[in-house]
Amino acid sequence: MKFSWTLLNNLINLQNIKFEHFQEKLILSGIEINEIKYNDKDCDKIIDLSITTNRKEICSILNLATEISSIFNIPIRIYPIKFKEAFKNTSRDNCNNINSISNNILYYRLHYIKYTRINKTPQWLLNYLKIHNVNITSDLFQNISKYIKLKWSQIFYTTEVVNLPHILNKLKIIHKSTSNENNICSKFISYTDKHKDAIKNNRKTQILIFVVYNTKIENNTFNSIDFFENAYIDTLKLISSFTECSINKSYYEYNYNDLMQLDNKVIINKQDINTILGPIKQTKFQFLSTETIFNILTQLNFVPQYQRKRKEFITTIPSQRYHDLKRKIDIIEEISRIHEFRNFLEKLPVKNSRGTTSKTYLKIKKIRHTLRELGFHEVINCCLINNKNNISNKINLQNPITKEQKELRSNILENLINNYKNNKKYQNEHIEIFEIGKVFRKNEEKCYIEEQYLAGLLINPQFTRNKWSDQPNHASLFHAKGIIETFLEKINSKTILQKISPHEDFRHIRNTISSFHNHKRIGIYNKLNQVLIGIIGQVKHNYIDEISNNKEKNIYIFEINLQKLSKTIYKNNHLNYIIKPYSNYPSVTRDISIKINYQKSINDIINTIINANNKLIESVEVFNEYNEIMLKSRSIGLRITYRLNNRTLNNKDILNIDSNLQIIVDQLQRN
Repeated sequence: MKFSWTLLNNLINLQNIKFEHFQEKLILSGIEINEIKYNDKDCDKIIDLSITTNRKEICSILNLATEISSIFNIPIRIYPIKFKEAFKNTSRDNCNNINSISNNILYYRLHYIKYTRINKTPQWLLNYLKIHNVNITSDLFQNISKYIKLKWSQIFYTTEVVNLPHILNKLKIIHKSTSNENNICSKFISYTDKHKDAIKNNRKTQILIFVVYNTKIENNTFNSIDFFENAYIDTLKLISSFTECSINKSYYEYNYNDLMQLDNKVIINKQDINTILGPIKQTKFQFLSTETIFNILTQLNFVPQYQRKRKEFITTIPSQRYHDLKRKIDIIEEISRIHEFRNFLEKLPVKNSRGTTSKTYLKIKKIRHTLRELGFHEVINCCLINNKNNISNKINLQNPITKEQKELRSNILENLINNYKNNKKYQNEHIEIFEIGKVFRKNEEKCYIEEQYLAGLLINPQFTRNKWSDQPNHASLFHAKGIIETFLEKINSKTILQKISPHEDFRHIRNTISSFHNHKRIGIYNKLNQVLIGIIGQVKHNYIDEISNNKEKNIYIFEINLQKLSKTIYKNNHLNYIIKPYSNYPSVTRDISIKINYQKSINDIINTIINANNKLIESVEVFNEYNEIMLKSRSIGLRITYRLNNRTLNNKDILNIDSNLQIIVDQLQRN
């Protein structure tokens, strides 16, 4: 938008400011200058400004002068006649309060003008209109109206008396259906009706209409309430100067309640200002002082009040800034704009303390890294599937997108098996994949449970070979078991792999157990509390028949509860080894053979032998085993090493060892 430098100086004195400094300050405050033209004929400068959408109230010389006054802290030359203060001391009983017009009108005023002659529009006024690219007409009243709008951002209308009801209805001042006799407009219209004949004979009659809208409602209208009377006085002066006329007294009405509630207050805490703007470049003060903030708010015409106890600034937003100053951050931005952004430190504050990373996240990260080292590839599948197993605790969706995604998955293994099917179609038989994801189920109380699981699938037809000349073979269950043991050892998990007890509680794994072969599965247990945390085994036969026409039986899968696995992982903060010196005395070795039931645990036998003579026994090892399937028994060969740290074993010690061994062997064979 274009503005005249001369007309701007009529409202604010900028003679003592260098034009280059004026340009720099204006740009730093957020008002960009597109172009500057010099008019040699009128000795004027034309400033073309780029007005942003949040500052669209700068549409007149007055509003630009007000903004410049705030930036340079220079007072405006005119004396502001505030519209609101004119009615503060008026008794409500004696005033004309609006009761029949639109709620968005604060005030309107009517004048009855009789003129005998109208002069031409003066050249200086036409020059100002040309500078701002305003269309010029032959009607003096219209040209004056455009000039007033350009200078004061106020609008007035002129019309003939006959057209008064129509234009009042168009401006939403009064409706055609209004029949209130106490209304000023009604009285004014009735007066014109009585003198209709006189008006017809004298066509040199105009009605002057001033209207002020509520800027909170009329977003497209920027009526400056504080300077309305100045615009009104300037209009009457121009009309009386360029016409020979008589102007009657004014008829006016105003909306008292809305007029008294124009103030828009925003409360800002000083700590918020310091936090958002940060420190300044000066060395004396780290942040803006309270006095500086107060002076800037006063410079912006916000009429600030400072609450010392609460450390808060109470600001009153000017009426022309209602549309863009509504929040605390808007006021803080205005403070930084006036103080200039370049005066604040550009560096972000250095934070020495580092944020903490979740232990669970670090453990999952280590699990992913370890599985990748072992040759597995991570896959990601959708949690929405169509469970093929008849699961009672599955969770159905109320409005599924497709039939294939109508339930939340109860295990991850089905997705991994589907991944294998897709790879099988493209003849990719070497598959080692894993996934970490969420599964969903309902417990006995019908409560929804969301848990995180780790699952994997392994099939490799070229995993191992007995001799270098032999053909490579599929991985076996023991190979898969060895891979899982290596994985658990690398992540430092205190777990053991052992046979699943038939008395095991399968409630928390019933959605998974159906995918495993009944006799080819191994449980993964927490070593401390013997809680089942996962399963590894071979895929069930019905899955094999569906997957492959060749009925492959070397597909191995595993699934582990990630939360329970995380509880078994410990950091090696210190070594758990006991340092003790080696014995310098010779040892005595005894080999024994025990025939036991095939269901008897070897660990129980070793513990029984150690507990019988704990001080002398150094180690117990299994060196041979022979199973007799028909007799349901097995023979175990054990090698027991005896040694003392302070002396050599004598004959008496050896006799005691032999007798104790005989007693233990007899006891174990009887059991």
